[in-house]
Amino acid sequence: MLCKLLAVKEKRRTGDEWLMKTKKKFLTILLVVCLVMAMIPMTVLAADGVKDSDTWDGSVATAFAGGTGAEEDPYQISSGAELAYLASTVNSGESYEDKYFVLTKDINLNGLSWTPIANSFSDVLFGGTDYSMFSGKFDGKGHTISNLTIGTESTPAEGDVFGLFGAADGKISNLNLNHVSINGVAKKVSGYAIGLAGGFAGSASGGIENCHVTELSINMTTPENGNAAAYWIGGLVGLLTEHRELKNAVYPVILMKPPVKVQLVA
Repeated sequence: MLCKLLAVKEKRRTGDEWLMKTKKKFLTILLVVCLVMAMIPMTVLAADGVKDSDTWDGSVATAFAGGTGAEEDPYQISSGAELAYLASTVNSGESYEDKYFVLTKDINLNGLSWTPIANSFSDVLFGGTDYSMFSGKFDGKGHTISNLTIGTESTPAEGDVFGLFGAADGKISNLNLNHVSINGVAKKVSGYAIGLAGGFAGSASGGIENCHVTELSINMTTPENGNAAAYWIGGLVGLLTEHRELKNAVYPVILMKPPVKVQLVA
């Protein structure tokens, strides 16, 4: 009988030791997992639901984040500096015809002065060739560009096209704009006032699809002694040409305004 009791106690002791060892192993594994999770970059976690973002510091990149511009390998834009690089190259004469672009992050333009992508258009109206045009296809992939600012109330910007894009005959899709402020003076060309303004583009002939604008303010005036030749202001686009459509777009309003100070706020 005594031997049996000793055997039972030995089994219990052995069982308790096994349980303690198991608990220690579990706690060790749990600690390792916690340490590994602590070392994972936040950008990796962002891919599982939290959108990554970039805040622009006013700089201009020297290249895109990646891609060749082909449909299967589009140019990738991941920062405000790369978006500014797109504006710089287009404004220097590159149209990116038949090239594809995707936005890979939300971008906060930080209220800094923005120069539209393709910022000269008026020569088109007079049959000239001295203008810039974005002819690529820009897919925002559902991302948001915020705090876009062109001019201020005290120092409005002078130009003929105003917006994220100035003039575009390529398609813009799946993009959101939030908190857009445009204060501009229409450009005087050969005695005529030319001013086209919209959140996404001053002039667009390539189509706008699944795009949305919130918190929009546009304040436009015409120069003195100038006859209004083309003066359109809209929430998304100032002038939508060639029978193009606005598909699934919030604020799809095209307004023609007389050559006086106007303000459009949403």
